[in-house]
Amino acid sequence: MSYTFTALTPESPVSRKEEPCLCAQGAECFSDSFQNGITEAHRVELAGEAWSECLQCKGTGVETVEYDERPSLNLNNENAKLLLGALGLSTDCWGEMTLPEARRGLMRARARKSLSEFTRASETFYGAPRADENGAIELRPFRGHSGGFSEESLRDRIERFALLVDQAAEQGATKIFWS
Repeated sequence: MSYTFTALTPESPVSRKEEPCLCAQGAECFSDSFQNGITEAHRVELAGEAWSECLQCKGTGVETVEYDERPSLNLNNENAKLLLGALGLSTDCWGEMTLPEARRGLMRARARKSLSEFTRASETFYGAPRADENGAIELRPFRGHSGGFSEESLRDRIERFALLVDQAAEQGATKIFWS
């Protein structure tokens, strides 16, 4: 799960881009056309592999995709809570703040000599002992791993958040929302 910080601008800018349609993913040029753009040769090949009844591309193998260009920042739950804590804001799973509140939070976070209270070490989780399919007893079966969040990583996220605030202000937003 994650938190997405978004600035709602008066007019949300939208960009459009041509991309290969998923119904034509059998085409040999499919991944190349994602990386390098769609050429006329790609159009022919994609159309040959496309599903004629596809609602997205109408059988052409090429669809137009809209991208919301509003300023946003997406962080996993734990990192977002640590960022909000460093900013001195509520760590609820959803909320809103005005741009002046966001700027004050940035000043608080940047003024801290140490952000170590908002970091966490990497951690590996092990399960209870269990028998595997061969009957051997695994004493510490692997269950999962949580990546750490260093002070350097947090400072990077603070600067990304500052960029979000600046972009939001440029586009006329007055609030930043997260959920």
